[in-house]
Amino acid sequence: MTSLFDVYNNYQLLRNFGRTPQQARVVLPNAIKTEIIVTANPREWRHILKLRTGSVTYPQIRELMLPVLQEFKNLWPALFENIEGRG
Repeated sequence: MTSLFDVYNNYQLLRNFGRTPQQARVVLPNAIKTEIIVTANPREWRHILKLRTGSVTYPQIRELMLPVLQEFKNLWPALFENIEGRG
């Protein structure tokens, strides 16, 4: 069983290796599975995808949103082709 002391040390280790607090929090006890349903119009999806596919985005959110971006590019290339999914 992992103690809170171990959790704290793992968090600090990630921070010391250059991870942002947002990235390092994956080792904290509240990092549990969450299911989300999102609905939005195309304009809002463009905004969401620009925010959530950049290189500074939390890695697990980016990993989730890159396939969403690709799906939108396949469905509506003219609307989403200029979103790179990089930074």
